[in-house]
Amino acid sequence: NLKKEKELHQFCMQNANITIFLYCIGRWDMEIEVEVSSTQEFHIVLKEIKSRFSDIISQCDYVMNSTEYKFDLFPGCYPPEL
Repeated sequence: NLKKEKELHQFCMQNANITIFLYCIGRWDMEIEVEVSSTQEFHIVLKEIKSRFSDIISQCDYVMNSTEYKFDLFPGCYPPEL
């Protein structure tokens, strides 16, 4: 349902905890990245998405990262931070 899919996209764009919404090729149709401060907060966001869009979401897989590292792929290319 294209209309409901657009509603999901709009919901994700307006939610402060959702940082990335991607359409995918392969096993998943889309990927949503959520940044939260606790597991409980994550489950609240996930529950809201599932309840509002259960008619177009048949399966949901997720991975939780507790730490994300910043990599400098080009060391020395940027001016030093002051």
